[in-house]
Amino acid sequence: MILDVPPVSELMTPMQFDENDLQANHDGQIGANQRIRLEGFQRRALLIGFGSFFGIGLLAAIFMYFAQVNDSVIFTFIGIMLTIINALMVGFVGRQWMQLAGDLRNNTVAVISGSVERVVQPDGRMNNFVLRVNQETFYVNKELFKLFRHETPYRLYCAPYSRVLLAAEPTD
Repeated sequence: MILDVPPVSELMTPMQFDENDLQANHDGQIGANQRIRLEGFQRRALLIGFGSFFGIGLLAAIFMYFAQVNDSVIFTFIGIMLTIINALMVGFVGRQWMQLAGDLRNNTVAVISGSVERVVQPDGRMNNFVLRVNQETFYVNKELFKLFRHETPYRLYCAPYSRVLLAAEPTD
């Protein structure tokens, strides 16, 4: 059974881009709607970073306080581990923020052309929906996953540093 390949117009709504964005992508640039989307991701990373920094930091401080009051090696160890986890978390969030900032500053897109491989990766009680093109992997939602056809040529546009999928179009 051969399925018809949906036109690019059907990909626009779930991927949050329009004709102007696609034209900008053809010119190697990030479109206006895509810029707004990346800025939203950057804002979200900052909020998650601040929230987790203060939450985990407070928890670490509480454990260190009880360790000092009770002279407990276990609470001291937990406090130290929480401090290390906090530092790692801030590093990950900071890296994501800087990648998005680099994408927005450079205002360019990476173009990946090739045959799309659709993969469903079971993960416990849920599935991860993956699109692969030329060894590049993009995790997408189920709605978008259903719109792509397996082993059909597409041109994907993504942010070069953060690798956020911005737009896609079927090719001949």
